[in-house]
Amino acid sequence: MGLDKITIKLQEALQGAQRLASTSDHAELKSEHLLLGLLQQKEGLAIPSLEKAGANLTALKANLITALDKEPRVQGASTQPHLSNDLKSMLDVADEIRSEMADEFLSVEHVLLGAMRVRGSVGKLMLEAGVTPEALERPSVKSEGARQSRMRIQRVNIRPLRSMGQISVALLEKEESIQLLEEILKSAGLCRCFHAGRKTIQC
Repeated sequence: MGLDKITIKLQEALQGAQRLASTSDHAELKSEHLLLGLLQQKEGLAIPSLEKAGANLTALKANLITALDKEPRVQGASTQPHLSNDLKSMLDVADEIRSEMADEFLSVEHVLLGAMRVRGSVGKLMLEAGVTPEALERPSVKSEGARQSRMRIQRVNIRPLRSMGQISVALLEKEESIQLLEEILKSAGLCRCFHAGRKTIQC
């Protein structure tokens, strides 16, 4: 799945996880890097979702840091850390969940559910922190991502381009999911094609 099919928040978390692994001289980019990155995001979706699922976030963060401190360090390494098998499996399962839910974009919600389904190292840490798959899959938790996304979109300015039959969408603040914009415009019967940031999405 390309970056154009991953929500902005998840892209940012993946980039943050890679930076964390690099600055820590870790040879592998692991699931722990990604989850810690998600928990460190300002106005991110992971924290409210995990809180609703009953997680002890203080304990979870502490255990993630402890686990990463035990990772072997490669001094003077000039190459980027490579994707661990654990993280690859988690992202693969997250993408399967995205498909099952008939969602277009891979999001933080899918990654959290994927971590629990894989039951790898991060899934075990989440269980120890009080999270269960059943709690994450509750409708109130699964709808948190969409609710938070709506709160982040302060205003959408729509300017029809008659000559091109397109609608230009200008966001005053980064949206968590372009899919949400697509749904908004579709429900209003406004678009066949629109621009969101630098992306063009067919409705």
